[in-house]
Amino acid sequence: MVERGAFVSRENRIYSLTDYANMDIRASRLMSKSSTANNTAARIKTFLSNPISNYTSIINAMQSLYHTNGTFNRVINYYASMPTYNYGIYPSPNAKNNFALSGSLEEFLTVAEQIDKYEIKRYAPYFVKQTLIQGMSFFYEISDGNGVVYMEFPPSMCIITGIENGVYRFGIDVSKLPDEIGELKGFPSELVKAKQDGSNSNPDKWIENKYYIVSNKGFALTFDQSAIRNGGIGLPEHMSLLEDANLIESAKNNVAIKDKIDTVRLLSAKIPMDKDGNPKMNPKTAQKWNQVINASTPDGVGVFVTPLEVQSLNVAGTNNAAYTNLDGAQKQMMTSAGTPSVLFGGDIKSAAILTMSVNKDASWMYNTVLPILEAYYNEVLSKIKTESGNSWKINIIKQNIYSRKDDISYYKDAVTLAGPRTDNSASIGYPTLQSY
Repeated sequence: MVERGAFVSRENRIYSLTDYANMDIRASRLMSKSSTANNTAARIKTFLSNPISNYTSIINAMQSLYHTNGTFNRVINYYASMPTYNYGIYPSPNAKNNFALSGSLEEFLTVAEQIDKYEIKRYAPYFVKQTLIQGMSFFYEISDGNGVVYMEFPPSMCIITGIENGVYRFGIDVSKLPDEIGELKGFPSELVKAKQDGSNSNPDKWIENKYYIVSNKGFALTFDQSAIRNGGIGLPEHMSLLEDANLIESAKNNVAIKDKIDTVRLLSAKIPMDKDGNPKMNPKTAQKWNQVINASTPDGVGVFVTPLEVQSLNVAGTNNAAYTNLDGAQKQMMTSAGTPSVLFGGDIKSAAILTMSVNKDASWMYNTVLPILEAYYNEVLSKIKTESGNSWKINIIKQNIYSRKDDISYYKDAVTLAGPRTDNSASIGYPTLQSY
């Protein structure tokens, strides 16, 4: 038998998940800091020339880009929503039970019920999205008998400290936590205590007397396998798109200038001259007439008073290349991302190229992203004590929304070759509780 409630700590039992949700909203507001810096092309080049030293600036720029640039937004959502996040579970024999493959149906269903509380299809896409944008993301797991929620900490106050059982752990600079955050009901008590006691109370739990190493309730995600070597800093996979996005903004500004030029109209009021070529109106009078005329003209019409003959010059359509430049900048961004633009309404000449591109992106997700998620959920399952002594593991099905039908056929055929029937059921979309 599995010990029910194995995920619920004594600390968390006194609060409901509703309490935690309310607390998390207030805590997020206290910890969040907005950046309004103007990321010019020169600034971005400076950031990217030394990304480790400028990682907080890069993360701020990436977060801003996600909310302001439609192309970048769609690229991130394309990757985050590509997997179906269907999954199955299976028993993993170990030395404790002499590698005996055993386990009852009741054990399977109980484990399935526990992992179902983690709402993988709801949270996993968000984990992926945040990690793609920021390069690394930091979460603290909070659970009660009814389910699980997560508190997220800003990358500006955290670093990755190591790997434990395949899961990245992190440290947090508790000095950056506002003092009033400890008064919030349900805020993790270990962080409050760490802020109060400092590094002298337990030096082994601190790095450089600055970062408190969070317990195994906290975990970090990054797809940058150089994060440990880089001092605990994981860089965004697509940070090079910052330069391409800046080119798009410049091209958009040129289009705006062109549109303004196309619509502006200028009126010339000529000052009368005598036979000797001298103005019949003094400058002050001319200025007053100029003000009177300008006050009565609609927007988009400019008036000037001059004694000179003015030649008509049509400037409409003189900057048509602005649209070409904007289109080219957007295509360059898709090329840099390695993402097929046809998925977002672009042009492509070959359906085979589209299929190959999607398969390439799916391969990256299967080999880089899904193993990171599986490591976290495997640790979750490892905490469940079973009567058989088996530990349980998760298998996130290697399946994406663009080839879902073909993937289902693959897992169906695999059953005839002694493949797991539960994987076939999971690929169709059946919850684990219905896959036995």
